[in-house]
Amino acid sequence: MPALIQSKRFEASQSDSSLEGTLNSHFEGTITGEPGQSSTVSGTIQLQKQPGMLGPEIRGTLSGTVEETREPFEVELAEFEPGQDRLTLGPQVSASPQRKVFMRVENVTAGNLAPGSRLLGYAERPFLDWYQVPLQDEELRDLNARLGKRWELAMVFTWIAGLLNILCIWDAFEGPAYGFRPRVVQEDEPKPAST
Repeated sequence: MPALIQSKRFEASQSDSSLEGTLNSHFEGTITGEPGQSSTVSGTIQLQKQPGMLGPEIRGTLSGTVEETREPFEVELAEFEPGQDRLTLGPQVSASPQRKVFMRVENVTAGNLAPGSRLLGYAERPFLDWYQVPLQDEELRDLNARLGKRWELAMVFTWIAGLLNILCIWDAFEGPAYGFRPRVVQEDEPKPAST
């Protein structure tokens, strides 16, 4: 039943990658500045919609540490193209427990990162927004690429298990398909004499 509900939620929000309310989550990703300069970062990201010149924009802050140097930092984030939510955030409801975030570092309030850098990473998605949600085509391709023939083998084993479950239910309901009933010996019949 949860899969059916999540499938309906997924279909309703498939084209909706906008931000509702605020996003306050753990974040892991990279900040890329000039060519060859990239830093792995982790911390807490806070995003919200704010009024902008071309309509609502997604803005926020990221505070955490640079993994290589363990140096703390805090940056202000903005969209690359205001109004293009799909480029900024992944869909709200999806099969992955992580939501893609792609933004521009607008201002550095603490740390040695360069303004104008690109931020690419993943924020945690709430449990009810990813639990038993059907996979999208991109996620299926990624899964198939990572697992290769093991994915196909797992599918075949799942189909066989499903067929065996159906046969077990049929056997429990109707009995054996081609079984012979044991012959009941009545007490009136004389037993054959043994020689």
